[in-house]
Amino acid sequence: MNIRDLENFYNISQYKSFSFASKMLGVTQPTLSESIKRLEKDIGTQLFYRSKAGIKLTPKGEQTLSHVIRLLNIKNEIETVSKEHDQINQTFKVGCHAVVAGYFLTSFLQTLHKSYENVTVNFQHDHSRSVQTLIQDGNIDLGVVVNPIRNPDLIIKKLCDDKICIWQATKSSPRTDQFIADMGLSQVQAILRSWSQTPFKHISTTDFHLIGELAESGIGYGILPEKFVRQKKLKLKQVFPKAIYKDELALVYRPEFGKNEVEAFLVKSLIQSFKK
Repeated sequence: MNIRDLENFYNISQYKSFSFASKMLGVTQPTLSESIKRLEKDIGTQLFYRSKAGIKLTPKGEQTLSHVIRLLNIKNEIETVSKEHDQINQTFKVGCHAVVAGYFLTSFLQTLHKSYENVTVNFQHDHSRSVQTLIQDGNIDLGVVVNPIRNPDLIIKKLCDDKICIWQATKSSPRTDQFIADMGLSQVQAILRSWSQTPFKHISTTDFHLIGELAESGIGYGILPEKFVRQKKLKLKQVFPKAIYKDELALVYRPEFGKNEVEAFLVKSLIQSFKK
């Protein structure tokens, strides 16, 4: 006796026709007939009366059907538990700039692991343009993107605003002939174009922590996001207030993501982590 024969028996009893059941199940009628013959042999009793008017369950068939229904319900429950287990043990990829990760990572993971301690989240750090491309290509599940490009094939939910500013050490006599910044950022290039007193000298690094440390020590001006400066409690003050670049941070993912319980929880938790 196998489960497929029991499923065929149940479906034929519901459709009340071998031919109709074969069409609905996408199998040939001889296949269904062989399946029922095999089941009748295994059980040792006839399950259907057959006539020109159609088919009808025998008394033994009626009894057997009630048992089969209970068995198939148990099977469905087991499959549901298995699917839930698979969801709980899923691994997800989240992309964002390394500095942006510091804005939400601790709160996000604490919330996640309280409810789904076996879910694994791997992070991939890169500039936002690259992160958005990875999401579109299906290489990352979701990401926090700075100034995302609107795309009808992506879900984009605003998380918060930020701005990149020019900062100077609060200590006396910091250098004014040099600045430190990630020269690869388009926001930095925009600020330099609007900064009427741009120093000739500069130090380029992608490490925001180093930029903050050097600016704080008075080595030169630092070009950094306001959210980063406030979070790290750097001893810096904003200067040249007209030379700023406004940023939007957004959660980005593909439309098919977030359909199951765990994925929906990831989206909700990540959004909430920016509100704390």
